[in-house]
Amino acid sequence: MKLSTNFVKDYVDIDVDVKKLAEDMTNVGNEYDVAEKLINATKLIVGEVKECEMHPDSDHLHICKVDIGTEILTIVCGAPNVRKGLKVIVAQARSRITRRY
Repeated sequence: MKLSTNFVKDYVDIDVDVKKLAEDMTNVGNEYDVAEKLINATKLIVGEVKECEMHPDSDHLHICKVDIGTEILTIVCGAPNVRKGLKVIVAQARSRITRRY
C-alpha cells in the first residue's frame, strides 16, 4: 500500500518520522514493505484551467489558459482529460522532479 503522509495529516495531527509511522501502522495490522520518499520536487504549484481549446495543428493537443494565482499562463497540454475548471499541477521554469524507483 502507498500512503502519503500529507494525506494522513489531513485527518490526524501527526509529527513523527515516516519510519516510526510505518512501524506503528504495522503494529495495528497494516504491513508495509518500505517507507521512503517517492518523489522530490521543487517549483511545483497548483493552477486552475480557465480556458481549454484544441490545438489547431494537432488532433490531441490542447491550448490552455491556466491561472496560477499571480498570472495566467498559456500551456500546451497533451492530457486527454484536461478541461476548464480542472485543478492541475504546474511545473514552473527551472522546476526539478526526481523520482525513486
